[in-house]
Amino acid sequence: MSNKPLLELVNEFLTESGMGPTYFGKLAANNTELVNRLRAGRPVLTSTEQRAREFIMQRSQMRSPVNPAQTAAE
Repeated sequence: MSNKPLLELVNEFLTESGMGPTYFGKLAANNTELVNRLRAGRPVLTSTEQRAREFIMQRSQMRSPVNPAQTAAE
């Protein structure tokens, strides 16, 4: 699991995945305001942070890595 602050980790995930912040919050922690709360500097429960980190880790593992040989051939 990453030692990055949760907001940094979430922002990177949102950028890479193209997922919206509200949808992320709903899927990751059943809390549509999660990202807004983090961006406002408000605290979140430890259990909510854990669920969000686990969601990001699971989704990151599901995505297949880019094959550099295939990319070079295109």
